[in-house]
Amino acid sequence: MLKNLIFLLPVLLTVGCAAQLQLKPDTGESVTLHLFETQNSSHAYGHLAIFQDDYDCYGFSKMGTRASEMPAVKVIPTAGRKFLTVEVNYVGMSFQHPESCLWSVTFPIQSGDKYKIGIGNNSSVCSIEVFRLTKDQESQVPVRLTKRESTKPIIDGQGPWCVKDSAYLGSSSLLRPREQ
Repeated sequence: MLKNLIFLLPVLLTVGCAAQLQLKPDTGESVTLHLFETQNSSHAYGHLAIFQDDYDCYGFSKMGTRASEMPAVKVIPTAGRKFLTVEVNYVGMSFQHPESCLWSVTFPIQSGDKYKIGIGNNSSVCSIEVFRLTKDQESQVPVRLTKRESTKPIIDGQGPWCVKDSAYLGSSSLLRPREQ
């Protein structure tokens, strides 16, 4: 029995990682993200991930980007979403030992709006700042961020990557939102 389980574990992990997520049809609703890097003191490899479902940080969007590709502009479909959850991740070396940070936040969005998102790291501390650009783009308004408690998925590589929060239930790009 144990031998069969050990054999099946890699197969189950592969199936979980390879599952194609079914997304809601594109309605034309979207937000525009202007991504930039504020600092990278440890010259680490940085990445910004965008989740498909805000309830428990599930499903990586293909709209994520590496810090080395910033500044960048991404248009994110938002049908059925009132929030957006992003994850900042930096991995690097400092004085011969790994330096890394991982930080996820959720913030309110409104379809049609534009946001500036700055990410960075100061050795082992990640930072993120989000501003909503005014319609004339002359000024920017700070957006309230909610830090999410991280978790690690057991089998499925798509998540969940943070602890469930009912405040974000239903805010999802998935055809069938999580826990519904």
